[in-house]
Amino acid sequence: MKAQRIVSVIRRSAATQGLDGVPWPRERECVAQMQRAWDEWFGSGSYTEFRRFLYEISGATTAVTRVTSLDEAKAEWIAFIDDDDWLFASVHDLIQDVPDDVMLVAWPVEIAVLTSELRREVEPVTVRRGPHSCGYAVRRRFLDKLTPEQLDLVRDDHRHVHRYVHFSGFRYLFRELVGACYILSPASITVAISEIPFEKRFALPDAYQRCAENWPHPLNAIARRLVELSARVHGSQG
Repeated sequence: MKAQRIVSVIRRSAATQGLDGVPWPRERECVAQMQRAWDEWFGSGSYTEFRRFLYEISGATTAVTRVTSLDEAKAEWIAFIDDDDWLFASVHDLIQDVPDDVMLVAWPVEIAVLTSELRREVEPVTVRRGPHSCGYAVRRRFLDKLTPEQLDLVRDDHRHVHRYVHFSGFRYLFRELVGACYILSPASITVAISEIPFEKRFALPDAYQRCAENWPHPLNAIARRLVELSARVHGSQG
């Protein structure tokens, strides 16, 4: 791959790796339960099919090249990302004119909630909260000096990644321009580990339809797919 300013590395992919793409044992069991529920409600393989749909949507939308391993990432800046989220073109501006001793740049993230609580909001990046999972990029030369255990923390423990950089003697930079979109859907791992009953994880079909009509692409495409699934869930309760 030709060297670029920034490349995004997919942490793990539930779409392509199945349960092997879920990092922790507790999360893996929760996702396995959710996968079984999807198969019972919508047919065998439906969970993987929907995750693959999100993977393809995000891949077609992101403004930054995606790769599946750090070895493939030939760039000055590395952004770690989940397989159903995407980066905006603004990210290219966010890494411009960064001082040489700054090893991390973080940005606000648009959050699109497509569960029973339909909403769009922007989560700012703050010192207390830390960056979102798709809200930061790290200089490659910083990553190259880390041990495997340290690299795991920088990749996965995103809420504290700025602190790791600070403790290493370098600076971080928080930007104000939104740089990514995070999707929270009925198929998300965050939803899987919640105690919300399966049928309560979906909004009503009419609510998804309004999103399909009013939200921008590709969020409207995701909402459109959820209209049909929601109709089957809520229709069975009528």
